[in-house]
Amino acid sequence: LYGDANSGIEEVAASMLMNACERYTASELNVYVLDFGGGMLTAFRGAPQVGDVVIANDEERVRRLFRFLSQELDRRRSVGGSYTRYVAQGNVCPRVLLVINGMAIFNELYEKQEPQLVKLLREGASVGIHAILCAMTVQDIRMRLRACVKSSLVFSLASEGDYMNLLGSLRGVALPDGLGRGLIR
Repeated sequence: LYGDANSGIEEVAASMLMNACERYTASELNVYVLDFGGGMLTAFRGAPQVGDVVIANDEERVRRLFRFLSQELDRRRSVGGSYTRYVAQGNVCPRVLLVINGMAIFNELYEKQEPQLVKLLREGASVGIHAILCAMTVQDIRMRLRACVKSSLVFSLASEGDYMNLLGSLRGVALPDGLGRGLIR
């Protein structure tokens, strides 16, 4: 998700989480949130599907979360085959959703975790591990990460150049204007 401070990006992330928590049980979905934004996502702390909500200054919990996610990725890959096939065989294995709200702060404080995040984005979907990254500018999600992202929701951004970097050509595209309005890439 890309959007400036007035775009409603945090509200969209909260809506996505609310929808996921209403739709799936804790045995079907485990959510982990790094809320380095306005704090709206801390409201999900205590939901049965939410394993943890971590704020920016808790370095030890961020490290432990990435260690856990890396181990979970390796464990799931060692089982072999696809996530869908594994679950279809009757195995219980909840999907995992990592939400990082505030990628600029993540980059600043947790640069050492970036290789683990790249690996999760690149290899995780095939074994049921997914991510939502929230950024205010194109530069907040570095090229290494952006190359692993399959799709993006682009809300209002500060400059036309940011749209160009994300979408390529703007020919015939109406740029988002207003809270919650966006484009899909």
